[in-house]
Amino acid sequence: MKKYLLVLLHAFTMVSLLFLSIRLLGLEPYFFRWFYAQNNTAANLGMSNSDLMRATQQLLKYMLDQASTIQSEVVVNGQSTLMFNDREIHHMVDVLILIRMMRIVMFMSLSASAIIYWTQRHQLAFKAKLKQTYTIALSVLGGLMAALGVFALFDFESFWTFFHLVLFRNDLWLLDPRTDRLVNLVPINFFMILVFMVISLTVILNGLYAYFVHRYSSK
Repeated sequence: MKKYLLVLLHAFTMVSLLFLSIRLLGLEPYFFRWFYAQNNTAANLGMSNSDLMRATQQLLKYMLDQASTIQSEVVVNGQSTLMFNDREIHHMVDVLILIRMMRIVMFMSLSASAIIYWTQRHQLAFKAKLKQTYTIALSVLGGLMAALGVFALFDFESFWTFFHLVLFRNDLWLLDPRTDRLVNLVPINFFMILVFMVISLTVILNGLYAYFVHRYSSK
């Protein structure tokens, strides 16, 4: 197998482990529940905890393609109302597209890696190249991820703005806390904590992958 293909294999696997970390931490209700409790989100929005979590569950189901809309009906300050406005709904359509792409890349990359490792497991030439190409991929991709991590650590607001400018082709992500509940549900400090949790889990998963590559190539 060509060296550059093995470098790409490692790179896509590492990126997929990043996506897996996002899936495990950012698309499950437990982190939201913890954050809401720490920040008294329900009371600040004039809602009950049960309504807040029900709306959040609906939002997460939508992002996992288990619901057709993020919208739900809630009671705010004693009045029944819809949770989200049109701008928030349209922004989450863009987010859903990104999440779908993330899932596709993750599934295809991890599936391809598993198939290649299994079919090439007896090839000595493959094993000999494996560790060397991993080092190359780690140097390039690890350096890029480290630079982004340092950027986020020292100026998260600029990092978050940069992230949105790269990924979105409109300004729907610019939400107003006076009119848009979504930005009050998940303000910038929510994403600050989430990003560093994702980075930590990604480092752990990639450490396990490095151990696998070392053991696999040594057999």
